[in-house]
Amino acid sequence: MNYLNSILKLFLVFICFECSAQKIFIIKDSTNAEPIVGAAIKIINTDKGANTDVDGKAILNSNQAAFDVNISYIGYEEKNIHLDESTNYPLIILLSPSHEELDQVIVYSTRTNNRIEDAPLKVEVLGLEEVNEENSIKPGNVTSLLGDISSIQIQQLSAINNNSVVRMQGLDGKYTLLLRDGMPAYGSLSGGLSLLQIPPLDLHQIEIIKGPASTLNGGGAIAGLINFVSKRPPVDKPESSFTLNRSTLGETNLNFYTAASKGDWGYTLITSYTHQGARDVNKDGFSDLPLLNDFIFHPRLFYNHDKDHLVFGYSYTDDVRNGGDLIAIQNRNDAAHPFFTDIKTKHHGFDIDYKHNFDPDHLFSFKSSLNDFNRRDLDRTTSFHGVQDNVYSEAYYSIHHHQHQWILGANYVRDDFNKKSRDSLAIHSFHDNTVGFFSQYSFSVPDKINLDLGFRIDHHNQYGWFALPSVAMLIHSGKSLSFRINGGTGYKSPELLELVENEYYQNKASSSLSSGIRAENSIGGTLEWNYKKVYENDLSLFINQTFFITQIRHSVRPIVLSSDRIFYDNSLAFVSTKGIDNYITIHKQPYEFYLGYTYTRPIYDKNASIPFITYTPLHRAAMTLVDEVDEHWRLGIESSYNGYQYLDNGNKSKGYYFAAASVQYKTGHVTFVLNGENLFDFRQSKSEAIVTGGFINPQFKKLWGPIDGRVINLSMMVKW
Repeated sequence: MNYLNSILKLFLVFICFECSAQKIFIIKDSTNAEPIVGAAIKIINTDKGANTDVDGKAILNSNQAAFDVNISYIGYEEKNIHLDESTNYPLIILLSPSHEELDQVIVYSTRTNNRIEDAPLKVEVLGLEEVNEENSIKPGNVTSLLGDISSIQIQQLSAINNNSVVRMQGLDGKYTLLLRDGMPAYGSLSGGLSLLQIPPLDLHQIEIIKGPASTLNGGGAIAGLINFVSKRPPVDKPESSFTLNRSTLGETNLNFYTAASKGDWGYTLITSYTHQGARDVNKDGFSDLPLLNDFIFHPRLFYNHDKDHLVFGYSYTDDVRNGGDLIAIQNRNDAAHPFFTDIKTKHHGFDIDYKHNFDPDHLFSFKSSLNDFNRRDLDRTTSFHGVQDNVYSEAYYSIHHHQHQWILGANYVRDDFNKKSRDSLAIHSFHDNTVGFFSQYSFSVPDKINLDLGFRIDHHNQYGWFALPSVAMLIHSGKSLSFRINGGTGYKSPELLELVENEYYQNKASSSLSSGIRAENSIGGTLEWNYKKVYENDLSLFINQTFFITQIRHSVRPIVLSSDRIFYDNSLAFVSTKGIDNYITIHKQPYEFYLGYTYTRPIYDKNASIPFITYTPLHRAAMTLVDEVDEHWRLGIESSYNGYQYLDNGNKSKGYYFAAASVQYKTGHVTFVLNGENLFDFRQSKSEAIVTGGFINPQFKKLWGPIDGRVINLSMMVKW
């Protein structure tokens, strides 16, 4: 019996010793007392440590009477704590969010200036790192950057002038609204060229809203919108950069950017020049890339004093594109080679953005822009000259009270097009104006729910009244999982200039609108879930899956009356698109990985012999992988897959793969980038002739794939 008692006492002593060696910690967020999962606790100057579980609890084994621990978690301020015999366990430790917390991306398109993770609307942001990287790869425009996203299709409209449009959720480019600093600055005469005239060096970020977004931005955002946000001057020291780029297809880019601030004033300035020689990649005698000279000048002046914030901006673009028969481009008097196009566009833009904070909860905002487009189109048979003035003004008042926010505002849009040439084209002068009133109520419980209820009413001078309600809701389920639902309506007023820009080039000369044509109406929505997890050792995971659907009534369609006459009228059938958009991103220093896949089912007319919207891939995937090797070297690869597309004749195009790779070397203030695009050299012209009919009367097929082939470029960026 004494022997058994001795064993029992020894066992109890061992248990007590182990209990005293176990130190229990509970780590919580100081702002909401929520447990932090994955926080690291380490005994300083040792290799002993632990990570918190789903309850924020961690257990350290230590026999030391006194020691120091370090507590850390990505996005929070680190803490060092001294522990001794007087410490009581379990010990609750509160961590404060870092001032430089990850993913602190502010979204400007929503007017509420939410963080991206708190926005009820689905918003994707391409940040400063992405646009700076694109400046080294494609300094002339942002088409390549947007094309890296699986749910966005950059469709080239013409082999003659290289026009391109953005298509989202399988819908035509006219249903995606393009904004510059929250104001519509592109469309009509600038439509197909706008994406080709935005240098990434001028941008702070690109905001992408997928799905209906018309309540605050107007009826045109049926498929979504893209907002190009300009850079702001630095607050600490001036910055400047210069980019020189040259490609194997004869493209040369020169970009210069400078910005500074002093006291209440600041400025940014970008000057960009692009030259592209006419190139016949497939050797058929016609240009696959036009002769291009593009110059951009964009200064902005900033004033910030106390509660007032003011921005003045001016932009100037001079764009010249010559395409067609290579011989005709050089000699327009050759009777055997008469086909050419000559497009000259000049753009002057003025904008002002003023905000006054009465106090932290009351804001007045006013912004306005004036854009003047002067365009001349010349070819072998016609000469077109038109000037379009676009005016946009918006004012709203925002009230923020605890968990509630109200936005009340109005805007005015005016489009004046004046035809200057006397020709036989059906495009005539027009004067459109729209007055809109909008409101939005937002309710928020941090880390629980965010709700937006919106309503807009517009009056168009030709197409009457439109009421546009919307709802968007974000629900958090813990710190890692969230759900979004978004629904809304929209409309699109027919405009001949925009319609012909989105159609094939040769239809422009003979297009016209029906006298009784009506505006298009839409209803749509998205449903998505997000999973975000940050692990120890700088590993983060983000998964998103979105289901989307859109239906459009009174869709405007081209009706071919003859070989040289196109007539636009409303259809009785509905246009509808539905699908699933999926993507995953993984960050683990030094790697960044993105994989996206989008399935789209775009129905043009379910009763037609070709029910699908043509030239829209049903399957699209994209992948990027970046390796930050060290402070000098950075490697990147990209690949994408475009599935088959239905063509006008009912046939299917080929699916194709696209691959790119880049190597970046940085030393001091200089960065060199060697980049290769379309490494598999896929071209539509390898599958079929894109020009038929000979040199006298050439006919051009619509494009469903790239035509410029493999291209290598070398760029140098100097930053100081």
